[in-house]
Amino acid sequence: MNRFRHPVRSIREPFGTAGLIVAVVALVAALAGGAYAAAGLNGKQKKEVEKISKKFAGKAGPAGPAGPAGPAGAAGPKGDSGAAGANGKDGTNGTIGTNGTSVTSVPEAPGAECTFGGAKFSSASPQPTYACNGAPGEDGEDGETGFTETLPVGETETGMWSVNASSEDTEGTFATISFNIPLAQNLDAAHVKWISPATLDPTNCPGTAEAPKAASGYLCVYEGVRKNLEFAEIVDPVSFSGANVTGTLIAFGFEKAPSYGYGTWAVTG
Repeated sequence: MNRFRHPVRSIREPFGTAGLIVAVVALVAALAGGAYAAAGLNGKQKKEVEKISKKFAGKAGPAGPAGPAGPAGAAGPKGDSGAAGANGKDGTNGTIGTNGTSVTSVPEAPGAECTFGGAKFSSASPQPTYACNGAPGEDGEDGETGFTETLPVGETETGMWSVNASSEDTEGTFATISFNIPLAQNLDAAHVKWISPATLDPTNCPGTAEAPKAASGYLCVYEGVRKNLEFAEIVDPVSFSGANVTGTLIAFGFEKAPSYGYGTWAVTG
């Protein structure tokens, strides 16, 4: 029977009563995951507890997942300005430009570029240009320059007309057409045309209010806008027919206020 030892006694005997207490405390401390010193232990007992706790302590577990990012910190103070950089290298010189236009006098030379002389303009272009003098007058002297006396045959001049009527113009009103260059002769009523969306004449008046045109010997008056005015006739205030060499009038009947109108005209010699 002495071969078998009492279970509690077999644990207690190797340590003694105090040693058993220290071992149990150390084991509890180890299982708790850290060094634990029981109150009232002496220095030797504390060392035993630390030794046993280190022996029976488990290994550290794996690192946990990263926590969420914290809020952004406040902006730091502004840093000092950097030092100025070195100057860059000078660029290369540009290519030399071509000479500008030069002008030289051109003598009279029948059959050449300027029969009666003029000026020659040379530039970088391979072909020069010329500004030639006109032919002399009939008396052999230099021709006179200035404003033409009458509108040449086949040449066209254009202009605008406008009218603005009020309630006082119950008997009608007029718009004036004045030729900058006088005509060579008066125009009868058959050669003066009023052109509106309702009255077109593409043969003698092939233009529009935006681009007025007239055949030779015709005055074409184009309606642009007309409100509360009734077109009556185009009448020369001198001969009461067509247009005279200096211009004519457009007569309108008044309907109601507000009344106004405007447009363009063209006359060809």
